[in-house]
This record gives sequence, C-alpha cells and structure tokens, in this order.
Amino acid sequence: MSEGPEPQELFEHVERRHQDIEAAEEEKVKHTDRFTMKAALIASVLAVAAALTSILAGHTINGAILKQIDATDAWATYQSDTTKANIYEASKFIVESITSADQKANDEKSQNIISELARKADKYAKIKIERGHEAREMSLESHKELKKHQQFSLAMACFQIGIVITSVSIIVRRRFLYHIGIAAGLIGSALTVYGLKM
Repeated sequence: MSEGPEPQELFEHVERRHQDIEAAEEEKVKHTDRFTMKAALIASVLAVAAALTSILAGHTINGAILKQIDATDAWATYQSDTTKANIYEASKFIVESITSADQKANDEKSQNIISELARKADKYAKIKIERGHEAREMSLESHKELKKHQQFSLAMACFQIGIVITSVSIIVRRRFLYHIGIAAGLIGSALTVYGLKM
C-alpha cells in the first residue's frame, strides 16, 4: 500500500497555493490600478487640450465674424462709391447734352460744371477700385479665420472622442480602447497645430 502525503504537507501545500493566488490577485489589482491611473491621466490631458482648443475655436470664429462685418461695410462703401461715380457721370452727360443742344447754355460756367462733374466721376471711379480691393482682402481674411475655426472645431471633436474612448477603456478594462483614445488625442493635436499655422 502506498502512502499519501501527510495531512500537514497537504495543509502546507493548500496554504502555499492560497498565498500564490492572493499574490497573483494583488499583482493584478496593482496592474489594473496603474492602467486606471494612466488612462485617467490621459483623459485629463485630453480634457485640458479640448478646453484650450475650444477657446481657440471661439476666438477664431469671433475674428471671422468681425472681419466679415468689416468686409460687408467695405462692400457697401464700394457700392456707394460706384453709385456716386455713376451719378456724376450721368450728370456730366446730361449737362453736355443740354449745352450741345442749346448754344446759349454752352458757356464757360457750363464747361466748369462739366469739368467738375468729370473730375468727381474719375475720383469716385478710382476710389471704388481701392475699396473693391480692400473688400476682397477683408473677405479673404474672414474666410481664412473661418477655416482656422473649422480646424480647431475638428481638433476639439477629436479630443472629446479621445476622452470618451479613454474613459470607456477604464470601465471595460480594454487597452486597445486606451490606445484608440490616445490616437484621437494625437489627431486632435495635429489639427490644432495645423490650425495655428494657417
């Protein structure tokens, strides 16, 4: 008959296994706590980046709106100058028509009026060209600010997506979600830098 392990040996073996299991569980908890801390830290960094990008997005849209208002004012002035030039040109034409039809009206005073109307028509024709250039430039600046705003808004969305995915990775304890959250944050960072360089 073969002899089995002594009861004391069995008890010690069970005790060692129990200690090994507890040590493994403690290591798993430590590892999980480190993962949770890293993921929470990344989520916090992404939240700060989202807040800063939100400020940039708000600033650029306000700038775009103000520049568009300036462009609209410049276009209104351009139209006003165009109207003035046309009125002076039409007035000159009317005075010329009257003086050529009636020789009595064709005197020095009439010629002075025609010259003055021609001078003012030329003045406003030149001014309207300058105003047209200014208005186009302001419209382009507004459009550029709007493009920056769009970049910052996309970046902010990426940061927010990263925050959500990183938070979910903590709940479900999936590292691949953690890495996707980091990737979303990196894309948001790249969009922010691109927007700043525009």
